[in-house]
Amino acid sequence: MAATGTSLSYDKQVAGNSKLDGINLAKLHMAVFEYVNSGTAATIAEILMGLLPAGKVRVFPQLCRLEVSENGADESFVDGAVIDVGFGAYTEPDGDAITADPNYWVAALNPASVHEKRFALPAGGGASDAGMSQVFESKNGLPITAAVSTQNMKVGAKIRLEIGYSRS
Repeated sequence: MAATGTSLSYDKQVAGNSKLDGINLAKLHMAVFEYVNSGTAATIAEILMGLLPAGKVRVFPQLCRLEVSENGADESFVDGAVIDVGFGAYTEPDGDAITADPNYWVAALNPASVHEKRFALPAGGGASDAGMSQVFESKNGLPITAAVSTQNMKVGAKIRLEIGYSRS
């Protein structure tokens, strides 16, 4: 079957500009953050999971994963628990303050419904229209947060995040 149209990238290549548009993935990083609840069963309003490096970072949601501990006999998460994953407030290099968005990637996800307790972000309605990647530029780093609501995270329950990013 013959092509009936061409992309702008193809047209640029044919016109002599052989450089392809895209993102350089030569320096792809994976940040791994883990939280284990060591207190009493409680609402965890905000867990600072970790900090991505200061400067410009590009987060690739499809290379990010959330894992929660299994709901076995210990019932790590009680029925009705919901998990959010997002970022905390940060400052851009020019001094602008950026407001926290605690459910940017994951919003109100029930850990009992997660298939094998792992999935790719975005899920649960978060930033599903945010595109293939999001660029953040921070003065002191990008705080990655998680939260569990309705007092449903028991002692020993675990949240693990893997965040795929590059230094743009």
